[in-house]
Amino acid sequence: MLNIIVLTNMDVSAHYALNLLLPAINNHNVHIFKSSKVGGTKNLPKELVELGQFESRLLQSSDFKSSPLHSATLLDNINTPEGFEQVSKLKPDVILSIRFGKILKNPIIKLPKFGVLNLHSGLLPEFKGVMATFWGMLNTNEKQVESKVGLKNDLIGATIHSIDDASIDTGKIISRIPVEIERSRSYWWNVLNVYKYSVPELVKAIQSIEDGRKLNGSPQKDEGDYFSYPTEENMLAFHKKGFKLFEPSVLSDFLNETLS
Repeated sequence: MLNIIVLTNMDVSAHYALNLLLPAINNHNVHIFKSSKVGGTKNLPKELVELGQFESRLLQSSDFKSSPLHSATLLDNINTPEGFEQVSKLKPDVILSIRFGKILKNPIIKLPKFGVLNLHSGLLPEFKGVMATFWGMLNTNEKQVESKVGLKNDLIGATIHSIDDASIDTGKIISRIPVEIERSRSYWWNVLNVYKYSVPELVKAIQSIEDGRKLNGSPQKDEGDYFSYPTEENMLAFHKKGFKLFEPSVLSDFLNETLS
């Protein structure tokens, strides 16, 4: 049995990922910490602000009253002495980061016996930073992404990698999980769909650790590109490609179907 700390964020995608992950690791001691947001959120495009407001209302609705996010411990100050004390007293064997909004510093990174694993919702090294699925969709047909079936230019996906230092999305790659873009669906739907395929791979990594098998990560071959939040101009280009940011009714259907 492992002592597992899950670091996540207060958003609907994290809710979905946790509902896939937690039943699969319920034989371990699991404690969840959450951040309140990811990165700086000033001067965001209007549509992203509306998405954030919709997510906030959704998480407070009766449909989400049993979400594990509500019982998770808020830890925006993880890199302070107080934050370190909260984490260290749990004696973690491994830390899992899924959408966590803070960059981890060395004291936390060096704490767990088997290290820190990040589930990044983008393919590395091509798409580092925030909203990697958005940038993958926007750059479709312009960037080629290597998959098991050769070079594709219409793939998004996820990467499980180790966090070895305080740099962003640079650690050794444990697993890359390419996922085809559903072009008729929104950005948000595609993000959730990425977790549908990538969380089971994270569970496999935990099983390997439990069984005493070493996770053999590969260094990233090149620096790739780092992406921040999109601008209004980026949003316009996204829509010109025929993509939508989110569809509330379709999202509800997705969650009901996949979490039932």
